[in-house]
Amino acid sequence: MTHAAVEKHLTVLSNGGLITTRVSGRERFNALDPNGFAPMRDWIKFFDQFWGNQLTNLKDIIEKKRSKGTTPITKRIIRKSIFLNADRQTVWAYLTDPDKLAIWFHTPKNPFY
Repeated sequence: MTHAAVEKHLTVLSNGGLITTRVSGRERFNALDPNGFAPMRDWIKFFDQFWGNQLTNLKDIIEKKRSKGTTPITKRIIRKSIFLNADRQTVWAYLTDPDKLAIWFHTPKNPFY
């Protein structure tokens, strides 16, 4: 890589808040700033909690075991998998029928429903 290309990449990382730069004479010292990843961690955490709760709601509704209280969410997991004790038609109905979808996910805002 050329010096200009390295400088360009470091500038992008610095502008994004992912690295810090310290100048000492003619030298520049770059270091990773762990706090620069906070917005990304917060974004992932929001969706992790959101989908964890919604999928648990779907599981409880379909299996008729509506739980009380909140379900603990494992931190730092992006992929969510659940196994539903139901046939495909029942699961599909809860994913596509607006009335069933509103029970576990949200009320549709589409005026055509």
